Amino acid sequence: MLAAMNPTPSSHPDLNQPAYRSYLLRLWRTPQTWHASLDDPHTGKRLGFASLEQLFAYLMEVTEHGEEPDST
Repeated sequence: MLAAMNPTPSSHPDLNQPAYRSYLLRLWRTPQTWHASLDDPHTGKRLGFASLEQLFAYLMEVTEHGEEPDST
C-alpha cells in the first residue's frame, strides 16, 4: 500500500532542493532483461536505462543528493 505524500517544501529537510520530482516512466522487456526510460516533463530530457538496477541507482542518487548524477 502506498502512503500519501505531501510534496510541499516544508516537508523537505533542505529547502534549497526540490520537494518532489516528476517523470514519465516507460518499462519494456527484452528476452534478457527489463529496460526503462524516464522523461522529465519540465526539461524534455529523456534518460535510458539498460536494467532496473541502473534505474533504481539513478533514482537513489537523485533523491539522496538532490541533483542528477554526472552522465559522463
